[in-house]
Amino acid sequence: GLNNNYSMSFDGSNDEVMIPHDNSFSINNYNNFTLSTWIQFDNINNEVWLINKSNGGGPQEKWALTYRWNGHQGIVFHTNGIGGSQGYNSNIFTPVINQWYNITLVYNGDLQFYINGIASGSISSVNLNLNSTTANLIIGGGEPGGSQFFDGNLDDVVIWNTALSQIDIQNYMNCPPTGSESGLVGYWNFEEGSGTTAY
Repeated sequence: GLNNNYSMSFDGSNDEVMIPHDNSFSINNYNNFTLSTWIQFDNINNEVWLINKSNGGGPQEKWALTYRWNGHQGIVFHTNGIGGSQGYNSNIFTPVINQWYNITLVYNGDLQFYINGIASGSISSVNLNLNSTTANLIIGGGEPGGSQFFDGNLDDVVIWNTALSQIDIQNYMNCPPTGSESGLVGYWNFEEGSGTTAY
């Protein structure tokens, strides 16, 4: 379970957290990276975007870590780069409503999915071919004008410019980062905030 008291709640219709573009969040700059979040569904239908950096169209550095219910059921990492649009799928994953799950994607030339620290699918020799973009980083929301809003709770959204090992992933599940770890480029634990602002 989670070691803290707060998470960010999303209603599935128009809620999202928008973080202004920063080059440190641009995973196209890195040979290795890790994306991680805790999720808890209140409702599951269609496709929802958990974390994305996308300005809706064009061959920019455009990526989204998503959950799909229809078609391929599981975690999907979408990219739209120089080589066109791609979707990389985890193993089949059917979450239970109101239960927390840790979702982690690791890239080190291969893409590896982890659910609750357990390997859940990998794709070998992936060339992401991402361009750079100044799009905002979005948590819990879809593309501009899209319908991929998350309905549930998200917590501890983390971006690393290193490829975490399975042991690292399991350790951070039990003891979240403090914020000073090497390779940590983005970390939102939603423990502090006021009104519509999360710090």
